Amino acid sequence: VFLLLAVLQIVRGYRLIFITNLPDTLVFTGLIPKLLGAKIMFDVRECTPEMFMDRFGGKRDGRAVRLMTRIEQAALNFVHATLTCTEHMRQALISRGADPRKISLMLNTGRPIPVDQADAAPKGSAPRSGGFKIVTHGTVIKRYGHDVLIDALALVAADLPDVHLEIIGKGQAIPDLQAQVKRLGIADRVTFAGFLPDDEMIRRIKAADLCAVTLVQNPEADLVHTHKMFEYMQLAKPIVISATSAVVEFFAPDVMRMFAPGDARALANAIRELARDSEQRRTLGVNALRTYEQYSIPKQQAIFIGLVETLIKPRSPLAPLPEGSPQ
Repeated sequence: VFLLLAVLQIVRGYRLIFITNLPDTLVFTGLIPKLLGAKIMFDVRECTPEMFMDRFGGKRDGRAVRLMTRIEQAALNFVHATLTCTEHMRQALISRGADPRKISLMLNTGRPIPVDQADAAPKGSAPRSGGFKIVTHGTVIKRYGHDVLIDALALVAADLPDVHLEIIGKGQAIPDLQAQVKRLGIADRVTFAGFLPDDEMIRRIKAADLCAVTLVQNPEADLVHTHKMFEYMQLAKPIVISATSAVVEFFAPDVMRMFAPGDARALANAIRELARDSEQRRTLGVNALRTYEQYSIPKQQAIFIGLVETLIKPRSPLAPLPEGSPQ
């Protein structure tokens, strides 16, 4: 990439190079373009030190994490501007030494759902003849807490005889989850739908009574918002969600029903409560959509475009930069 960017910079004369981590070291492939006058923008969707601690059990004061932190900060210092996706993540970068003037916030508000797929009025979902349906979608890996959701389902099965969970997506955790479902005796209550085309996936989400985001709490999860959360909000669905720091401090409690991360019993209590209270589900769905509209995709696009224009806009050598603009 380093060599390719060098050649392309000479041939095409880029004004801006946009690089997304991981790895953080990828930004240094922009060295030649930077020397030749291009601006470098860095998109930090994951904080490497926290991700390493989650995936591999690294310690915050361990040698590997300290090295990753130094590389991260060198990368942030190298670029002209950085985007990140939550205020918690931004503050984590700043706390390790990054210049706050160079870091802007652009939320993970998800992808736009076509109007003809998202135009259903937010009904909040009263239980239908098909029972009470819970849906979660996306990559099926350990960090998304599907095992906690399945444990909670087993706890409510006797109280809610028509409850059903649908897990949409593929991932390495599926065999373990299938074994867990069989062990708990709730195989008839859980469907593993696998990968679905977008229109079918959206149809099934819209048909759900409740959508679940069950992140396991760890240093990485406490910094992020998930795409699926914003997709449920865009569809005005009631959401039950892990009370990670980035969720609790960003969203009001009447937007999502929060529960203690990793606590299957607390999640089960939330499911029972929402299954029996269609008005609360309706209110959560309406409030979720209203909140989503405050941070919608066009607004995040405007943040991105404004930052790009600030970086590449010609200016007089004597004209000072606006306060807070990237250097």
